[in-house]
Amino acid sequence: MQPFENVDIGGPAQPLLRVSKLVKHFHTGARKGKDVVQAVDGVSFDVIKGETLGVVGESGCGKSTTARLLMQLLTQDSGELVFDGQEVGSSRLPMKEYRRQVQMVFQDSYASLNPRMTMEESIAFGQRVHGISQKEARDYARYLLAHVGLEPGRFAHRYPHALSGGQR
Repeated sequence: MQPFENVDIGGPAQPLLRVSKLVKHFHTGARKGKDVVQAVDGVSFDVIKGETLGVVGESGCGKSTTARLLMQLLTQDSGELVFDGQEVGSSRLPMKEYRRQVQMVFQDSYASLNPRMTMEESIAFGQRVHGISQKEARDYARYLLAHVGLEPGRFAHRYPHALSGGQR
C-alpha cells in the first residue's frame, strides 16, 4: 500500500464505522461492583462514508469517553467497533493500521498542537511516526494545508500561536 492511499475495503455501501452496544463503566470505590459510573452504556451508531457525525450532550454524559473508546485509548467493557467491514483490533485490522486511518480532534485546538513545532512539522509528525520519509511527510503536510485553504507558503512555517483558533 502506498503512503496516504485510501482503500475502500468494504465498498461504498459498507458503513465506514459501525459502533455496536459500546459499554464502558468505571469502578470508583474499593468494593468491586459498588460505586460504578456508567460512562457509556450501550451506545450504537453507524457513520456512512462521506458523512460527518457530531456528538452533543451535557457535561458528563460520556462524549469524551466515547471518543476515547473509538480511538481505543480506552478499552471497552463490551461492544464492537467495525471499521470499513473489519473489526478493530482483529488480525484483519490491527491497531497500528486502524490508527493510521483515524484521528481525534480535540476541542482546544491550541492545546492539541506542540507550541515548539511549526504547522508543517506538527502535521508531518504523524506520518513520520508511521515510517514515511521526511520529504514525503512534509509534502503531504503542505498538501493538507492547501486542502483546508491554508496556503503552505504562508502557513507551513508558522507556529500555533501565530494562527487564529479557526486556522488551528
